[in-house]
Amino acid sequence: MQCCIISFVLMLAVSAGQLLGQVPQTMNYQGLLTDSAGNNIASGNYNLTFKLYESATNGTAIWSETRELPVFDGLFNVMLGEATPLAMSFDNPYWLGITVGDSGSELQPRIQLSAVAYSLTARTVVDSSITAAKLRDAAVTENKISGGAVAAGKIADSAVGEDQIVDGAVSEVKLADGAVTENKIAENAVGEARITDGAVSETKIADGAITQDKLSPGLSLPPGGEAKGDLVGSYPDPFVIGLRGRRIANASPDEGDVMKWLDGLWKPAKDDEGASFWKGNSSSISYSGSSVGIRTSSPTSTLTVKGNVDVQDFSTGKRGIRLYGGNVGAIETLGPTGSRNALITWTSGSEERGFMGIYGPGSNLRSFFQINSNNVGNMFLRGPNNKSNIVGGQLVNYPNNGFLGVYNSAGNNEAGMYVSSSGKGVVFGDIKNFRMAHPSQEGQEIWYASLEGPEAAAYARGTARLVNGRAQVALPDHFQIVAQEKGMTVMLTPLSGGSKGLAVVAKSLASFEVQELLDGRGNYEFDWEIKSVRRGFEDYRVMRSSREAQAAVGPAEAIGPGQ
Repeated sequence: MQCCIISFVLMLAVSAGQLLGQVPQTMNYQGLLTDSAGNNIASGNYNLTFKLYESATNGTAIWSETRELPVFDGLFNVMLGEATPLAMSFDNPYWLGITVGDSGSELQPRIQLSAVAYSLTARTVVDSSITAAKLRDAAVTENKISGGAVAAGKIADSAVGEDQIVDGAVSEVKLADGAVTENKIAENAVGEARITDGAVSETKIADGAITQDKLSPGLSLPPGGEAKGDLVGSYPDPFVIGLRGRRIANASPDEGDVMKWLDGLWKPAKDDEGASFWKGNSSSISYSGSSVGIRTSSPTSTLTVKGNVDVQDFSTGKRGIRLYGGNVGAIETLGPTGSRNALITWTSGSEERGFMGIYGPGSNLRSFFQINSNNVGNMFLRGPNNKSNIVGGQLVNYPNNGFLGVYNSAGNNEAGMYVSSSGKGVVFGDIKNFRMAHPSQEGQEIWYASLEGPEAAAYARGTARLVNGRAQVALPDHFQIVAQEKGMTVMLTPLSGGSKGLAVVAKSLASFEVQELLDGRGNYEFDWEIKSVRRGFEDYRVMRSSREAQAAVGPAEAIGPGQ
């Protein structure tokens, strides 16, 4: 794009009040960009490069900067020097060249800077050009004078009077050594507040300078009056009756005695008196008396400790055991990493109910024994998922009936045994098995699942023989003991293809009678099986509450010290 430029304004961005101070290194420029036909170029952002030369043509630029500027209907405005400071002295003529875009040619002709720009020379002042006559009265204020600018030779004799010195302005470091002589100090000018603690040393006090008149009332030299505290009598000759408020016995010492605390008094005594039970050397100490107290003067056993006791490893100093003191005792053991191994203490809620816990890595409780609120012992064994594997204790609501439960990974009771409310032992699970080793295959076993049904039953079976179509089968004694007659059933299987069929014509707990059908007179064997409900289990309930067969235990209760 071919452009022309019409220059409107080119001036230094500086005010009159700044001419004697630091002049900004910028100047304002405004121009109009047109195309070769004289039309204003379209509005938008354009990259403009500005350069200063020392000649109207040719030559090398002594300053340049490129700016992206908004142009509105050809008109733009820029503050030159904001990107690259104008560091020239402005004591020679300069020409401004402008290039539009990154690849365009510099617009012609270059524009000569006007006289306004040369006001930049106002930032310097000719030597000796400011005379005293040029300064108005009071023009030079305190903040216009540099520190140390007024030397001693510039101050007239007696020019600085007492009124000219601010209170506290003359510090210690401003006084020459020996500058303040005795005759410069007014009578009573140095008060108590002017003397630093420790400033008056012994060598500063003349002999006899401190007289009785200079001492506070009640203080005398030498001291006099009634002695108090650990002293009795009067000054200057009191005597000691105590040490830090502890009385000294009125007893004469013997040769070699030392002062010892015995029986609540400081007494003269032999060096080993009161300590004859103790013996020691560089590596050990022993006591042969009856009892020792730590933090107590009234031991109740061979060793009485008031507070906790830590047992540490001899080489590492790590605590391995802690004995907890207090109203209820407790013992804690720790592993080498500081995690808990075991704890014997009390169950939360009652200091009379004991607790013993065994822990895994990270102080995770894995098994514990405790006394529950019914005063019944409980046992918990947990898996790594922190849920119970085995729980032992009491049947719910029956503190004297035992319960042992086995749980799955979800914490559900799947198998176990307990004593029921009627005193009967019960074993339960999803399946009950008979198991035996395989007689010929090593490492193999035979498992039979138990036959199950809706009653607690017993059975007996055997083989008998018909004689002339009749048989009397006696039942074993043990069956008669465990079974009841009511509801008893008998099954028969003839062992002859010519049988006309068999029937039970009479039965009791002692025996049953068999007869061949159709008045048969057969002589052959038959198998039999008899079943009956077990005596005492006539009221066996098939349907029951899921809460009936549960242990009376819950999750581990919070426990004593260290929890």
